[in-house]
Amino acid sequence: MTNNISFKSRIVFTTPDKFAEIFNSRINKSNFVGEPWNLSSIRSKSNYLGTSSINNCTGFSLNSDEPLLGHLMTSAENFSNLDKIKSYIENYIQNHKIKSALIIGSKSPNTLIADFTHLKGIVPDEYINNKVYDKNSFMLFQFIENIIKTLEPTIFKGHKYSNSNSSCVYDSKNDTMYICTYLDTFKNIFVKNKEDLKKAFDEIRLSSKDSLEFLV
Repeated sequence: MTNNISFKSRIVFTTPDKFAEIFNSRINKSNFVGEPWNLSSIRSKSNYLGTSSINNCTGFSLNSDEPLLGHLMTSAENFSNLDKIKSYIENYIQNHKIKSALIIGSKSPNTLIADFTHLKGIVPDEYINNKVYDKNSFMLFQFIENIIKTLEPTIFKGHKYSNSNSSCVYDSKNDTMYICTYLDTFKNIFVKNKEDLKKAFDEIRLSSKDSLEFLV
């Protein structure tokens, strides 16, 4: 008799406190995907990779024994370098055995990047009155999705709320992506279960290569 065992990559949504423990014990300057969130920010070939504050940006991971993690903002620089970004990702896929992939982030053109109205009297009025939307956010997300769609990535697209964002740590030793997603950063409301997850994103597609868990 043959036992068919399926090994899936784990996606684990966790609390801010637990995520901070994971992040602080595994991520440093060399394996952190930080600003300016462009092609040069992409990190790879480390047991652990992490990034934070994915808002209207697009975050993506190519999960393998030598993983890659990117975090791209909708800047003029990135849009002028789309061909270079595409070539970089395609070459990485060609030269590595990718187990699974994930894309997370972006915001609808109708969702504020940030809403500071509840901080009136605390922050300058220019922040309160400055209503900023990003018409290019979904465009960048779709660009990355088109490059890696053959990998059947898991998709978490479109933070639904103005003060939503996500942070990620990938652990290649355990093939696990830890994610902390806030529905509202200022009110400390975050994803704890499937119901919260449905509220957090416009579109969710879980790949057959991945499993979904919640660590609270």
